[in-house]
Amino acid sequence: MNKELVIQARKLVSKDIQFIKKLISDNPDWHRTRISKEICKIWNWYTPYGQMKDMACRSMLYKLEKSGYITLPPSHNPNINTYRNKPIQPVLHSTNHFLPRLYLFCEKYLIYS
Repeated sequence: MNKELVIQARKLVSKDIQFIKKLISDNPDWHRTRISKEICKIWNWYTPYGQMKDMACRSMLYKLEKSGYITLPPSHNPNINTYRNKPIQPVLHSTNHFLPRLYLFCEKYLIYS
């Protein structure tokens, strides 16, 4: 990489990419969040209010991986959309057998009560 990349308002040169690769290879048991927090500490990447720019760093790492510059460890958290698209199974429940069954509609799912 001879040119300068700008990702998440941060200028990256080849030595920065090499540093990230070395950090990942030297610490194979670290997850993505730990890697991003270490990069923020070492690069002194904080907001004007003193908060670590952890999410910006993770986004930068994700973009670098998608561009083929680095390989991140696998994500520990499943994709949120996996749960969002999973159908909800209705559950029949009644505390009193003499009451009629109630049908509640919540957005696109039918809920029995």
